[in-house]
Amino acid sequence: MIGGELRGLRALVSGASKGIGSAIAKRLRDEGATVLGTARTVPPGLPTDVQFVAADRCSRWGAATTSNSASSRLSGVSRSDR
Repeated sequence: MIGGELRGLRALVSGASKGIGSAIAKRLRDEGATVLGTARTVPPGLPTDVQFVAADRCSRWGAATTSNSASSRLSGVSRSDR
């Protein structure tokens, strides 16, 4: 991918505090997407340009918090059929 290919797109990444989720969130951000990461805990050393919501999506509260955050912070998310 060429840097900036995803500029203007919005992405919600669950499990973004570590492992594959973290790598996906970073890659999307590096490609220009606005990313909202979510996981149960905020990862240490989170870059200041990364939006994050700490919520357990397995609970009603966590799912609602994630949904509300995506709506308010990202104005929804982009859908890609690529």
